[in-house]
Amino acid sequence: MAHERMRAVLVRYYDEIWNQGRLEVCDELIAPDYVNHSAPLPDLPLGPEGLKQIVSAGRRAFPDVHYTVEDMVLGEEKAALRVTMRGTHQGDFLGVAPTGRTIAVQALQIEHLRDGQIVAHWHQIDDLGLQRQLGLLPH
Repeated sequence: MAHERMRAVLVRYYDEIWNQGRLEVCDELIAPDYVNHSAPLPDLPLGPEGLKQIVSAGRRAFPDVHYTVEDMVLGEEKAALRVTMRGTHQGDFLGVAPTGRTIAVQALQIEHLRDGQIVAHWHQIDDLGLQRQLGLLPH
C-alpha cells in the first residue's frame, strides 16, 4: 500500500472516527476481519462493529476527546504512531465515575493496513499517567 494512501486512512481514522465521532466511517476504513489486540472491553465483535463500541464508550467517557498524531512511521503494511489523547472525563470510564478532570495522555500504536483498511490494532497507553490525571493515584 502506498504511503500516501496509508497516511490518508490513518488521518481519517483519528480525525473522523475518534475526534468527530463519525462511527459510519468505521464501515469504510475498518476491515470486516479487524482485530483490536488491545481492546479495553471484553467480548468485542470483529470488524467495524467492535471498534464502534470502543469509540462510543470512549466518547461517552470523554465527549470532547481529541487525538493528535505526534509522529507517524509508515512501513509496507503497518504504521507506528505516537499520539496524544486529550479530553475531559465526563462519563463512566472503565468503572471510574466522572471526575471532571482534563487529561492529556500519550500512547504508542501500531496499525496493520490492507487494501485501504485497518485490519489490526495494538497500543500501549500511559496508564499510570492517566490514573494520576484522573486523581486515582497520587502524583
